[in-house]
Amino acid sequence: MTSANDIALFGLLVEAGSFTKAAEMAQMSPPGLSKRIAKLEEDINAQLVYRSTRRLSLTDAGQRLWIHAQRINQQLDDALAEVSEYNSEPKGLVRVSVPTISGDILLADVISEFCQLYPGIQVDLRLENRFVDLIAEGVDIAVRTGELKDSNLKAKLLVYSDWVVCASPAYLDKHNNIESPLDLSEHNCLIYSLQQGGGNNWSFRNAEGASTIVTVSGTLASNNAVVLKRACMAGYGITYVPKCLVHSEIKAGSLVSLWHELSAKRQGVYAVSPYNRVQSLPVRTLIAFIDKAYKSREFWFLKSL
Repeated sequence: MTSANDIALFGLLVEAGSFTKAAEMAQMSPPGLSKRIAKLEEDINAQLVYRSTRRLSLTDAGQRLWIHAQRINQQLDDALAEVSEYNSEPKGLVRVSVPTISGDILLADVISEFCQLYPGIQVDLRLENRFVDLIAEGVDIAVRTGELKDSNLKAKLLVYSDWVVCASPAYLDKHNNIESPLDLSEHNCLIYSLQQGGGNNWSFRNAEGASTIVTVSGTLASNNAVVLKRACMAGYGITYVPKCLVHSEIKAGSLVSLWHELSAKRQGVYAVSPYNRVQSLPVRTLIAFIDKAYKSREFWFLKSL
């Protein structure tokens, strides 16, 4: 009967690249390892590896089993790490990359509070508006918004984030012809250039779910949404930004959210970490702390709240 240990050994063999290296890592003899792999192939009735003196290569069946073997080894590593740290105080360095907007409105304060509660953990917080390769750059956690395309990342949904179209009362007093998104072509639109799909394309959907994309233009574009918020508050134009950025201004009345009957786009906000790396206790502790912080402020992010 095939066991998880045999599949784990197969995974070790693939990672090592040879029977000799894998046997050394498993603290067994190469012939012993070869027999275990041969028995595994016999049990599942499929050849997994092509054996040669020069190199090891996988068959199609081996490639498929390797995908599952990685998951099994990762789950085993996670389980052992969690049990070994059960009664431990979290200690160590955690490198975190977040967009500037997330740092400005929430995470700078949240992580400062975290560092006070967990003095044994050092956090290297990076605010950056660029795509970070977590594995290559040694980053433990990143906060990302929108579609996640990298299958090498573990992702935890923190909150959904609605976007809103807003303008200042002064701008609306001067321009009373804003009845629908189609009227935006006649106005100065302040464009957030980091949007997925292009900053000039503003999407909307009605109560029935029908969607519309309006292409806009204006005199100011920026990769920093705070710049656009300030320009909008000064009456320079209309902007399209995440609600979390302007929730306080909308509540205070210094900005007005337009078209309550329509929904702008909604994106997921995620805490992501490398899939092939065991999450240490400090990393898991910080992700849980960030998750709680976002969920307790969900009304900042959702238009209906």
